[in-house]
Amino acid sequence: MIDQKIYYRKARNFGQVFSESFGYIKQNFKTFFGSIILFTLPIIAIITLLIIYMVNTGLSRQFEFGRGGNNFIGEMLFAVFGVFFLFLLVQTVYITVINEHLVINEQMANDEFVKTNHIGKTFFNSFWRVLGNSMLLAIFAIVTLLIYALINGAISAVFATGGIAGILLAGCIQILTSLIITPIIGYIFISSLFVVQKDKVGIITALGKVFRYLKGNFWMTWCVSVVGYIITYFATLIVMIPAIIFMFLQVFSRINYNTNNLNTDVSSTTIIIGSLIFLITLTLALCVYAIYFLMCNFQYTSLEEKKEGSSIIEKINQIQ
Repeated sequence: MIDQKIYYRKARNFGQVFSESFGYIKQNFKTFFGSIILFTLPIIAIITLLIIYMVNTGLSRQFEFGRGGNNFIGEMLFAVFGVFFLFLLVQTVYITVINEHLVINEQMANDEFVKTNHIGKTFFNSFWRVLGNSMLLAIFAIVTLLIYALINGAISAVFATGGIAGILLAGCIQILTSLIITPIIGYIFISSLFVVQKDKVGIITALGKVFRYLKGNFWMTWCVSVVGYIITYFATLIVMIPAIIFMFLQVFSRINYNTNNLNTDVSSTTIIIGSLIFLITLTLALCVYAIYFLMCNFQYTSLEEKKEGSSIIEKINQIQ
């Protein structure tokens, strides 16, 4: 017996958001994760090579940046900016693939499933849309962060007049505020880019829809975001364990406990093994974290369906 295909257009309760997110993974395991790996792995491989270059070069120079002169500093800065740019690129590719899988799946019949070549056909159109709107979203995020920092600064200044007790109270308020706001910000960023791709609209329109459906559903959405993040965070830590163990073994095995110096000689075998471990664990971590994106997107589409679905029913009843 074939399970009923999971579409995103459905009103869900709290538990269904999680169960159907994992159900979607179960139904589309190979193509969902396969597409993520196929599109992101080449970029991750380049990032890995650049990071290895920086670490190896830094160790060989004992992190004395002035020792190599301007050429060395220039090389390191180029590598750093290269890694930063590639991380932005892989993030855009990553988001595009996840959302495109959901969008294409919605257009297929119950007995049809998304294949990697389906995503390949529409990838670049969606990629440029996500890239442009991600940049605009980043600008909004920076402005919001500055405003938030100014508000926090003002709160600290006001409460500082109350001495130690006032400072502690201000700190508690800021921590509590962060715990409330941060999960919602993560949800808004993820769901707004999904709306950009799904509805082919700009980020301002997408944010308007996200905030409109969030109204009256704040705390349920907050709980979905928090629980979803906790689940994927610990799952990500698990898949990263090999890389963490390898890193600690390398650090502790290179310390000369008599002189407290670090042995900077790195064998080619160690570099190759470390590169493979980093490449595999980072790719697996991205696959695991994609489940959080599904949870946020299913929560958004659930709110959308509850709002728009009920509106349609009301209009039909009015006509009758």
